[in-house]
Amino acid sequence: MVERSGAVVHLKQPFNATRINAANIETRVRELNKMADNTEKAKQGFWEEFEMLQQQECKLLYPRKEGQRLENKCKNRYKNILPFDTTRVTLRDTDESIPGSDYINANYIK
Repeated sequence: MVERSGAVVHLKQPFNATRINAANIETRVRELNKMADNTEKAKQGFWEEFEMLQQQECKLLYPRKEGQRLENKCKNRYKNILPFDTTRVTLRDTDESIPGSDYINANYIK
């Protein structure tokens, strides 16, 4: 994969599910549309593929294990948006005997 800047990015794992030829775009769109079984889930196929790509990308970049811990899951507004372990905000002056008491779904940013 090549970034817009021209830098080559070597993927650790190929995204085979989304690799298609330009000539096959219409076929792929039809396949993703067929995955939806009613109008309420009209974008289900697209959404599932987007979610899979997002999860794969984050797994390859930085770990997000603290946000996935059982005691911290209920503190996440969205189940797929988790703080990176390396830059997460850790709450101070908490009771260390309570698992997850130092957790908040937040990261420091520059």
